[in-house]
Amino acid sequence: MLSDVEVIVDLEYGTGGGEPLKMHLLRPKSPPAQPMPVVVFVGGTDKRVLPPLVRLAQRGYCCATIGFRIGEKATFPAPLEDCKCAIRFLRAKAAVYRLNPDRIAVWGPSAGGHLAALLGTTGDIKELEGRGGWPEHSSRVQAVVDWFGLSGYLREVAEADPVKYVTSDDPPFLIMHGDKDPVVPLQIRSGSTQR
Repeated sequence: MLSDVEVIVDLEYGTGGGEPLKMHLLRPKSPPAQPMPVVVFVGGTDKRVLPPLVRLAQRGYCCATIGFRIGEKATFPAPLEDCKCAIRFLRAKAAVYRLNPDRIAVWGPSAGGHLAALLGTTGDIKELEGRGGWPEHSSRVQAVVDWFGLSGYLREVAEADPVKYVTSDDPPFLIMHGDKDPVVPLQIRSGSTQR
């Protein structure tokens, strides 16, 4: 299945809370002549996320799936800082991996969708960059795919709400959310439920 795709596993992209942060990188074994656009999957480094990325790599994209800190010891903005570090790493290593640093998209489901949306709206917020590495590079992205991530209702934790940071120069978003989602009902997403 991977005869035409190279997979680089556990590539260290920075540090978070003193621990190494890792990603898997997928790219065509025969890369295109031009630097490749990048798709960053914000969904952890479980190998089960690789198959859809393989299909994109076969079409000429470089894909990364990134690990980031979660849990009680890694509250906001730690996960976002890690994701931003991953974007900066990819820009810093663009020449090494033949990437187009001006064409980076992020895609994530659920918590990853929330982080992808934050990446799309906080590209110019210095306070959220963190200190994971590669500070000379931008964490801005050029497109966002948000699958059923949370936004627009986080009144109690407004600092973690992507909507708080929306500006006219944000990248285009594709937001997808099922109307039968039992975890995050569509009514919450659309703001029609009062909390």
